[in-house]
Amino acid sequence: MNYSLANFRPDDYSKFRVLVQKNFLKHFKTKREKRVLSQLKKGIPDQTETQRKWVALLTLLHKYYPFYASKLELIPDKKKLQKQLDTMIKEYEERQLLKIK
Repeated sequence: MNYSLANFRPDDYSKFRVLVQKNFLKHFKTKREKRVLSQLKKGIPDQTETQRKWVALLTLLHKYYPFYASKLELIPDKKKLQKQLDTMIKEYEERQLLKIK
């Protein structure tokens, strides 16, 4: 993502920025990701308040990335989980209907 373009209109690109960050973080291996994060951090100048905030966020992400990646693997697949919940609800409703009859 072009840093200058994203900061030209931060309100317009905020949703896009979140989407890019989520996709970026979940598709890399840890060593490569940490290297990319450190390179991103070095590429951002430390002149304005927004730039300082980005550098601080990237520093925290670089520091705690291994913990984040390990926890990210524990999150279940949303579609699979939704299907399981729908099945459970359907079975429960069928049992309730049988009890009434």
